[in-house]
Amino acid sequence: MNYRHAYHAGNFADVHKHVFLLALLQYLQKKPTPLCMVDSHAGCGFYDLGGREAQTSLEFKRGIGALLKTSPEHPWLQQYLATVQQWRQEQQHPEGYPGSPVFCQRMRRAQDRHILMELQPEEAATLKRWARAMPCCQVHQRDAWEGLHALLPPAEHRGLVLIDPPYESEQDSLAALVQHLETLLTRWPQGVYLLWLPIKDLRDLQHLQHRLERKSWPAAVKEILLAQLCLYTPDNTLGLNGSALLLINPPWQFAEQAERCQQELWQLLSPNAQGMVLLQPLLKSSANPAAIAPAQAPSSRQQQHRKTRY
Repeated sequence: MNYRHAYHAGNFADVHKHVFLLALLQYLQKKPTPLCMVDSHAGCGFYDLGGREAQTSLEFKRGIGALLKTSPEHPWLQQYLATVQQWRQEQQHPEGYPGSPVFCQRMRRAQDRHILMELQPEEAATLKRWARAMPCCQVHQRDAWEGLHALLPPAEHRGLVLIDPPYESEQDSLAALVQHLETLLTRWPQGVYLLWLPIKDLRDLQHLQHRLERKSWPAAVKEILLAQLCLYTPDNTLGLNGSALLLINPPWQFAEQAERCQQELWQLLSPNAQGMVLLQPLLKSSANPAAIAPAQAPSSRQQQHRKTRY
């Protein structure tokens, strides 16, 4: 595997993912009972945006670099920026960027546990050195899917699973994702899952969406949301057009705030109104009246967004 996240750290997809990660943990921690945070593709933990890799791609300039120049109104965006800036100050590293392990550790309470998996030897070694000073943090150098199948459900029976594959192998493909989810949700259907998905060809994501909608999931799976943030038009062939997040069993009233946050994030990162933003329920909880309208029956505002944002 040739993927190195250092080239992509702090880009708009990282911002999208980490904003939602922090928000989910904040919601889950409203209850005092312990949580287990599982990160399946953890990387090395933190990155240098002044380093060779980040300076080669410069992707962070359209992500964290752009957002730091704004003054967001939504509390999720404010929390995200405050976390990045506080970590930079503590590390005395103004060009550093925290990865998901750092974000989770900063949210971890004394009763919570943190499990990290990373297959690449060099990345895993860096992660293990960082984790030595972190309480209740376990690092496994192992295949993510094998590790998830072995470690779920956690002993706490509450928690969040972050799945963020590089999508370089057949095992990590969008086509294989449904099969992985079937296995994981059979083992732990009550868990909260956050899966990152790349948007390169929108048709691939739509095909995955249709497969997920047609599936019969365990009864304990209450709600599935698909959040899409695109900064480029769908005919762009230069690379990543957008970021999608699949949320399984999001907390009560999460969807309404997620839609507002994502809308503002799109406006801040795409001042020329390219691309689009959309939040769709693939499985809607009958007990959650705050969930947004189904994808096949969008609101008039969503219809207008679809027509004007490409």
